[in-house]
Amino acid sequence: MEKTTDHKRHVWEFFEMSLRGEVDPDEIQFHYHWIMFPMLDLLGPELVYAVGLEALKYPPTLVDTKPEADQVEAAVIEFLERKNGC
Repeated sequence: MEKTTDHKRHVWEFFEMSLRGEVDPDEIQFHYHWIMFPMLDLLGPELVYAVGLEALKYPPTLVDTKPEADQVEAAVIEFLERKNGC
């Protein structure tokens, strides 16, 4: 069964989940898709997790496609531009 974004939102909304290493820099390789590693290294997992959660409506640790990773990256860029007043 292919994971769709709707399925991921459903899992996040209806099942109890907790943070277990998702924001620990030493455990990034176990929780995030490899395509997100540069962004996580540059900005830290706390920021990427928080902004990604807001953008996707499910944890960015469930990202497994490039379009999802691109959506998180765009949301992080928008957040940083808003924060810096650009």
